[in-house]
Amino acid sequence: MPQPQPLPIVTLETFSDALQPAFAALNREWIEKYFELEPTDREQLDQPRRHIIDAGGEIFVLLENGVAKGTCAMCRVDERTFELAKMAVSPSSQGRGYGHRLMEAAITFARARGAARLDSSGAAVAVDLQVTGAGADHHLLDTRGIGIAGALRAEFAVVIPG
Repeated sequence: MPQPQPLPIVTLETFSDALQPAFAALNREWIEKYFELEPTDREQLDQPRRHIIDAGGEIFVLLENGVAKGTCAMCRVDERTFELAKMAVSPSSQGRGYGHRLMEAAITFARARGAARLDSSGAAVAVDLQVTGAGADHHLLDTRGIGIAGALRAEFAVVIPG
């Protein structure tokens, strides 16, 4: 009888410069598969501390046995609004609830900083399921989708009650 595989050790970390290459690689893989890498994407991926962290945002990296498997960024828009951006989970790790855990961390981060609204204009395939079950008190206000290269692109807003 085969031995059961040990469960992976899964941790969620906030951004450090050592995690920048993984943040960039996971997002480049996702963006290049479904969309086109734009200059703004390159800036955020190459210099996330400058464009996301120093601007009042945060980056979350999910590690499985010490290897980055997922990531998302929260970019501050204004005093009461954050944008969910750069959310990606490695294709080999999808279906394990990692996107859900990233979304929970993002909502918790935004709420702790007084956010009343969470916006996104990213891929609905990556975020829509996590938004509807992220374990926080929130309401999906608006979702519009159009097909692009086999993926859905949508805009949505989440109200985060105080």
